[in-house]
Amino acid sequence: MIVLALLAVQTLFAVSYLATREIATAVDPWAWAWMRSAAASLILALLAMGRGPLGLRRSESVRWAVLALLGVSCNQFFFIWGLAHTTPSHAGIANLAIPIHTYILACLFGREKASWGGWIGVLLSAGGVAALLLSGPSAGDGATLGGDLLVLTNALSYAGFLVLARDHIPGRDAIRSTSLLSILGLAWISLAAAPAAARQDWTGLGGSTWAWCGYAVVGGTVGAYLLNLWVLARAPASLVAVFICLQPMIVSLLSVGLGYEKAGAALAVSMSLTITGVLVTTSCARVARAAPVRAAPVRAEPVQPPA
Repeated sequence: MIVLALLAVQTLFAVSYLATREIATAVDPWAWAWMRSAAASLILALLAMGRGPLGLRRSESVRWAVLALLGVSCNQFFFIWGLAHTTPSHAGIANLAIPIHTYILACLFGREKASWGGWIGVLLSAGGVAALLLSGPSAGDGATLGGDLLVLTNALSYAGFLVLARDHIPGRDAIRSTSLLSILGLAWISLAAAPAAARQDWTGLGGSTWAWCGYAVVGGTVGAYLLNLWVLARAPASLVAVFICLQPMIVSLLSVGLGYEKAGAALAVSMSLTITGVLVTTSCARVARAAPVRAAPVRAEPVQPPA
């Protein structure tokens, strides 16, 4: 049951790459970032009702605003913008850099002790990302260097969130915490994206685009998040880390199978190096694992917003 749930979570996240790619061809990235954030915030706020106070002190408000900026606003926008200019497979591999960025930032800020094994994993993943970036401009199928760099920026933003969140989120209800972060993130996104959302011709979108939008919010965000909470409360972190590495494989299988792009040797080399590096680093550094809070029966870990 746990294995099936882990596969389901990664599949839900993987399909989100295809959904975002489809939506980005019809909707302005700024407008979609606002709409998705608004819809997800509403659903999460409803889920958080009746769960008791979060226990947030006024002195923590600025820190939580920064967490929302990194973990929701920048993370989501750079992911959407990047996928408008690259392929799902490239985005899937680039997002695997999250634990690598997390390890590097944690070492730089003194949150984690560096190890040879960790840095070997960083170098392997760096080689995989380099292969990805070098293949981008000539890969065809819509992959560009700029798009890959935007998704890598998304990964760096979320890594910063993971490092900072360890001091503020542990011990708090996960659903209420995520709801608050989503609402604060919506406030940040609104500052830049509300005009684009107002200009967007929402009534002119086709039925298939609306279907992808619905999936991205209900399936790829809320559904994947809730299922992941259930999994994280029951599965060892090491097992979760292994299954996270399956995500780019599922993305590539779906993307190639549905004709979004073609398989290539450069993509396979990049994926192999990056996954190997992630597994080496995550086995050597607990801080590089997928979420900042240890799972518990009722307070599970927040998960990456699949932007």
